[in-house]
Amino acid sequence: MSALSSGVVRLPRRLVLGAVLALAATAVVTAGVAMAAGAHRDPCHLHHTCPSDHHTYLWHGLYCTSYPSERLPSDSRTVVYGGRTYWCHGSGASSGSGSDNEAVAGRCGVERWAVKTMTDSTAGLVSLRIQPTRITFLRRLTPPTRLPALTRIRPVETTRWQVRARLVAFKIEPDSDVHLVVADPASGGTMIVEFPAAGCVGAKASARARQLMKNARAALIRACGTPNTQRFTSLSGTAVINGVGFFDFKHGQRGVAPNAIELHPVLGFTSLNCS
Repeated sequence: MSALSSGVVRLPRRLVLGAVLALAATAVVTAGVAMAAGAHRDPCHLHHTCPSDHHTYLWHGLYCTSYPSERLPSDSRTVVYGGRTYWCHGSGASSGSGSDNEAVAGRCGVERWAVKTMTDSTAGLVSLRIQPTRITFLRRLTPPTRLPALTRIRPVETTRWQVRARLVAFKIEPDSDVHLVVADPASGGTMIVEFPAAGCVGAKASARARQLMKNARAALIRACGTPNTQRFTSLSGTAVINGVGFFDFKHGQRGVAPNAIELHPVLGFTSLNCS
């Protein structure tokens, strides 16, 4: 009786083996995708009690990522936490929890850093013409499904937006940026605006952009004083602020907008009543 007539089809061993391996590979990839999706939703990222997924915050003196595509040449340290592998760089000397209260003097950022400091290859697309808007409008923008590391998302990240804002609190972050939380004067909805340190802005930024960033940070400090590196200082007063639109990753930042929109970098700051 033939295999067909008996209702049984016999396949060559190499085809059976290939099919099994393909199914196994699919299962591994599926599990990996599920793990990656679930990792960034872990509450430990909100509280900064585990390594960061995207070099976003300091954890025990280290900036880490769990995504191979984001691994940097400087990520020479490997950490296994909760069954997940992270690649990290930094001193590893901090005894704290890696929360927002920690800072590392002289350190610059990593995540989308070229875009944050206008040294990316698409910085030339940014129009320095000021576009007035409201914080409420920016908070309602639809966020992108993915954030490219080295290029901009048009038109939001190629526009110099200007807002009138109520000042809430500020602090110098571990990446040396001044993190300023502002609120819409009418709705009270918050967002973040950031002022890079001059020493962390590369020479690829145009001379005008570098000067605008430097002047804006100096204007903030003249108006409001020098921010603390250990904790947020509450502020009062109002300001007119302009800067380039920027979508960040959400990782529990104080004052973050629902879509993680920021002005980053800030290119202009004026306040007559900050205190």
